[in-house]
Amino acid sequence: MGNTIRIVKITTDGTATVESVQRSGEVYRGIVGGWIERVTLPAPFGALYLNEEGKLSGLAPNPVAERVLLGAGANLLPGDYLTGNAFFVGPVNDTGSDTDVTPALVDLLGRLAVKL
Repeated sequence: MGNTIRIVKITTDGTATVESVQRSGEVYRGIVGGWIERVTLPAPFGALYLNEEGKLSGLAPNPVAERVLLGAGANLLPGDYLTGNAFFVGPVNDTGSDTDVTPALVDLLGRLAVKL
């Protein structure tokens, strides 16, 4: 299996794009602009990555990523919100590596009227 995966990146301005990226912490940190936090989503959606210190750093809110997170069945604490650029990947494989974003997540984006 190669070291490149397909992700859905959602920026704070609401832009959603499908991109192929290297599966590495350095690349992941570059996308979110700092330390990464991984949020596991209910099956079959995979996971969300965002900046671990986004709120502390004053990053802009990311309501589109938040809407997708909630639409996938994940929860936020009352009053909590997502900040900074974020991206979605598929579930981990049997070796513990992230996989390509799932068709289920792409379908969810369409149902939530998020244009890719």
